[in-house]
Amino acid sequence: MFSFDRNHYKNLLICYEQDFQELDSSWGKQRNPNSFQQQLLKIKDELSFNEEIIKELEIPFEWDSISIKDLQNFCERENSIIKKVIAIFAWGGMNEKHFVSCLSGRKASKSKELNRYVFQMNNERIYANYKDLFILLQHIQDHNLSREDIFRLFLDLNLFCCKIAYFTKLMFFLSPKRNWCYILDQWTGRSVNLLLDNKENLIKMNVNSKYNKKYVNDKNDEQTYVKFCSVIEELSTKISKDLNIEFKPHNVEQLLFSRPGPQKLSWRKYVENFG
Repeated sequence: MFSFDRNHYKNLLICYEQDFQELDSSWGKQRNPNSFQQQLLKIKDELSFNEEIIKELEIPFEWDSISIKDLQNFCERENSIIKKVIAIFAWGGMNEKHFVSCLSGRKASKSKELNRYVFQMNNERIYANYKDLFILLQHIQDHNLSREDIFRLFLDLNLFCCKIAYFTKLMFFLSPKRNWCYILDQWTGRSVNLLLDNKENLIKMNVNSKYNKKYVNDKNDEQTYVKFCSVIEELSTKISKDLNIEFKPHNVEQLLFSRPGPQKLSWRKYVENFG
């Protein structure tokens, strides 16, 4: 059992009442998955894609942006691992250069002259790449692993430009159990730290006070992640009881992430001010 700050929790319920109709669209800026796909096709030789992957990449996505539920359904019916990874990272708003660097395992930069990404001479791969990622994702599908196990495997994989805030997105959409691994990013992490009635924060954060930004520290381990997921689930039970509704854990995650931008939701504003 966790102890929650009464005032912050009360304000969370107020924000729920204001925001709940917008929760299905409560996510950040999405990228177009077809743009990611086209960039990969331009460097298919450098990445040593086989013919099967190339054929998969030549089939365009049917959307520019997508809801969480529709992306979950896509990931469940889609057989291509690379299509699922592209769709998730695009949905999560990953920077295009970081996306290419992640799948290649090398630092990439975009050439204006060639209109594609290039890699520095003698830039040897020291990080995992898409092949290693695909092996891990298949391993997760084939074995009954705990959240703790999956999180540790991703930490050990050492993807380039893909730390906790992004690989937990892969965990959320691609773990065998639906709505079981929750996304730990700046906003869900800050929210949990704010809501817990603790002197010390559960989630370690890196702070950029100039821009009011806090990023999930890479030193958060698998035990911390399991506690984070437990907080999300306990909030689900507590909110459901207090409001006499069925509010599932993945809905709590959406509520805590809220929504940025010109149509910013009320919980995001609250966390920016107090968390």
